[in-house]
Amino acid sequence: MTSRYDVVVVGAGITGCVTAAELAARGLEVLVVDKDDVAYEASGRNMGAIGILGKYASDIAGASVDKWDRAVEELSLPFEYQKMGRLCPAHSPEDMLILEEMRETAKENGIKIEMLSAADVRERFPELSEDIVGAAYSAEDALVDSVAATKAYAALARERGVRFRTGETVSRVRTHRGAVAGVELLSGEVILAGKVLLAAGVWTTRLLDRLRIHLPMQIVCIYHGETQPIERSFDYFLRGPDYGARQMSDGVIRVTGGYRTLGAGHYLGFHDFRDLLIWVPRLIDRRKEVQFRFDPRIVKSEILASLGAAPAPSGFDPLVPQKFPRRKLAALQGVLPGVGHARVVRTIAGLVDMTADALPVLGPIDRLDGLYIAAGFNGQGFGLGPVVGELLAQSMSGEPTSLPLHPYRWSRFQNRKQIPVPHRLV
Repeated sequence: MTSRYDVVVVGAGITGCVTAAELAARGLEVLVVDKDDVAYEASGRNMGAIGILGKYASDIAGASVDKWDRAVEELSLPFEYQKMGRLCPAHSPEDMLILEEMRETAKENGIKIEMLSAADVRERFPELSEDIVGAAYSAEDALVDSVAATKAYAALARERGVRFRTGETVSRVRTHRGAVAGVELLSGEVILAGKVLLAAGVWTTRLLDRLRIHLPMQIVCIYHGETQPIERSFDYFLRGPDYGARQMSDGVIRVTGGYRTLGAGHYLGFHDFRDLLIWVPRLIDRRKEVQFRFDPRIVKSEILASLGAAPAPSGFDPLVPQKFPRRKLAALQGVLPGVGHARVVRTIAGLVDMTADALPVLGPIDRLDGLYIAAGFNGQGFGLGPVVGELLAQSMSGEPTSLPLHPYRWSRFQNRKQIPVPHRLV
């Protein structure tokens, strides 16, 4: 059985769904294929924080705020979207230096970030403890229900004629005479297409490997914990040096890592033997931020993929070290005494595709005509998704892109000595 489309999108996360919808609006026949369901992995396992404060891809992050503002009005399926702002407290002079860096990055992209003194914080946020020496605040940042928002974009894509095939794994990208010819499913079915977008998160590199196209990327896991519903305690995204939190509309508080100490997990595997000269210095420098973890399922999937089996496991649910969310909640309770009675009742984890310079990889792969990539979002992909999807659709349609994709090109990794080291992890 063989079918034909103009474009096949591999991955039904936020970026894949938005790109598919934008391409369909341009009259193209588009198919989205995912081994799981819409928003099953990283797009549905994040804090749902939209904005520019602390983001590396600052030009895209700056454009994303307006894009999300319009999306909540334009999409037919409703989803939670609250323009609540983001507050990043500092507990030391060193923290203030990081926040100043964030402010400068935002300023370069026309976004105003307020720098607050300790007195300002006490006056405007009296619910916080008094050991805060200052803060950065962005009123433009918003909080979103990430699962509902991704499914709303998937619904828009379907309204425009995009076909979805979930629960099916793409085994490889097929090529012919130096160009993309389509994809092959694990079942052996071939789907013909002149263009393929790989937006499969951490599994993207495995599909690239089968094309002998190398991308230096690592698998990092970001952990979250959720409490029981409690009374309303704060109405903004609070991210300190070693804690982060938001309160959902149902009263549940979701906690995660901070802007200085993320507390992420790094899954050990055979991929660690690749690009050692790039990664070892970075891992040593960030050793306090990363917990090395071993999951036999990751190693097993690597072995099977190397033997030609599925390039990615379906239904993968990362394990969460139970101490992590409890520590983050305890840190939050030290800053926000009003949530002292909250307890962690549920954990969530999302796999993050981390690049060596903390910037995503977007656009065409010049070694293979018709192949495009959207990967390496470093934990920022959900918020950037609507703008990235629009940029990719422009590029794949041969239009000028509204923002330059050159800083995010795949070929920047060819000269590895010039890859900048990010100041923070993700």
